Parts: sequence; C-alpha cells; structure tokens
Amino acid sequence: MTFHHKSVLVTGASGGIGAEICRQFTASGATVIAVDINEAALLSLKQALGAQLEIVVCNLRHEEKISDLASKLSGRCIDILVNNAGVGRFVDYNFTTEDFDWHFHINTRAPMLLVKHLIPNLKHSAAPA
Repeated sequence: MTFHHKSVLVTGASGGIGAEICRQFTASGATVIAVDINEAALLSLKQALGAQLEIVVCNLRHEEKISDLASKLSGRCIDILVNNAGVGRFVDYNFTTEDFDWHFHINTRAPMLLVKHLIPNLKHSAAPA
C-alpha cells in the first residue's frame, strides 16, 4: 500500500511502536508529522528519516499545548491521525490520584482533544479535490 501525497500525524512518535509507524508511513510515501514530548528522540528520528518527517514537540497532558499544536498546523491537511501516545506505570493497585490522572490525561483525554482541535485539518482530507 502506498501513501503518496498523504499527510499523517503520529503521536508518541519518538520511540518504539510510534517510531516504527513513522518509518512505515515514510517508506510508503507519506509525509509524517511526528509528535512527542521527547525532543532529542524526535531529532534522532528526523535524522534517520529525513525530509518526509516533520517533528513537533508537544506535551499531550495539557489541552493548551494540543491547541498550540493545532494552531501550528492551521490550514494543513491531515489525512491520517494515529493516536499512538500512551503511558503505563501501574504495578499494583497502590497508586495515587496523580498517578491515575497522569494515565488518564495521556491515554484517554489527549486522543479526544487531538480530534477536537484537529477537526479542521482532518476535514481538509475529506474535501473533494
């Protein structure tokens, strides 16, 4: 499958599954916007994948940062949104509400807010040519 002339935004892009998703999409011809909080790892990924990869540092825990991300991408088409970012550090049921909130903000709230703020970009993809 090819993704030439497609734009893909991948969260949690700096390592593991997210970095591999970026590799596969760029290898298939897509332009990828890699989003993560880890700037050093994003820069390394950019060096490996080149011009087809754009990097954006963003802390998905905060809606204002997601809104800032959407502002940076204003007017740009996003054909595919990959909500890959996720965290996990529970080892038992001895956790604090701060632990819970940290997980909830990244794993549940952020994907919903990304869709909310990127709707105009995603609609560009659905618009007739």
